[in-house]
Amino acid sequence: MSDSNGTTGGFNGVGMSAPASLIPFLFGCSRLEGFPGTPLIRLLGDLGVTEAAARTTLARLRASGSLTSTRFGRRSQYRLSGPMKAAFDRARERPDEGRWDGGFHGIIYGVPERDRYFRDMLRLEMTRLGYAPLRPGLMISPRDRFDALAPALEGMPNGAYAMRSWIGLTLADARESAERAWCLKLLEREYARQAKMLQRLSRGNRSIRPDAATLRNFFQHQRTILGLYLRDPRLPSDLLPSSWPIHEVDMARRAFRETWSPSIIRYIDSVIEQTGTGDIALVDARAVQFIRNEHSMRHAE
Repeated sequence: MSDSNGTTGGFNGVGMSAPASLIPFLFGCSRLEGFPGTPLIRLLGDLGVTEAAARTTLARLRASGSLTSTRFGRRSQYRLSGPMKAAFDRARERPDEGRWDGGFHGIIYGVPERDRYFRDMLRLEMTRLGYAPLRPGLMISPRDRFDALAPALEGMPNGAYAMRSWIGLTLADARESAERAWCLKLLEREYARQAKMLQRLSRGNRSIRPDAATLRNFFQHQRTILGLYLRDPRLPSDLLPSSWPIHEVDMARRAFRETWSPSIIRYIDSVIEQTGTGDIALVDARAVQFIRNEHSMRHAE
């Protein structure tokens, strides 16, 4: 039986994920730049997506510009494109945010209650840009990203406003404000807990079978890791607790990937081989280099 998203039940909740969100995951696991359509659909099935839903998802992503496809006779090869490709590339990077200017850049905003849909959308976009709520009507960030908010402000309803501001504080007050806005103590405990979980999953010479069950388990853990990084406020070190465990999370994540990825790649390669589409599977040289860099960084530590 399938749900409204075309996903089947079970698989420890994997099947409840939106099919489109699984596409970048499979590209990342496979280290492919060009993914043959037949094995891609089969692997989506391993993650709980019905064949009909998988085909519909690929068609919609292609129509929206998030995927491109190339025909090889009756076969198709897919590549990430547009916003999905940009988000995929950003997920591989932890950009240098530059120096902190010692204060908080704020956005003072207000939206009438009748337009709460716009208000919720605006809050979500400010959060995505790195702002957090210090109090109702005030979002703060250690960096000025107001200009990046411009597309979200188009079509602002009557009576709504959003204004750039700057708040200068002592270092002690800035640290207290950061703790309140980003709930740093709670996030620190969650980071430490997840780092220990990843360390357990990577410990010893684990025998990890290259099969669909391993792919599903890997997805579940990768989703948890992604959630951690999406919640990372990337604050200047001056604002973080001295025991901030993001370095431990990074090390645990690399160890986890190094332990599990070979089995995942072997399984995906076997599916591609079984479907006879290996000749149109294009390896992503950047992904291979990314994996090599992570391996080198882990062993250097």
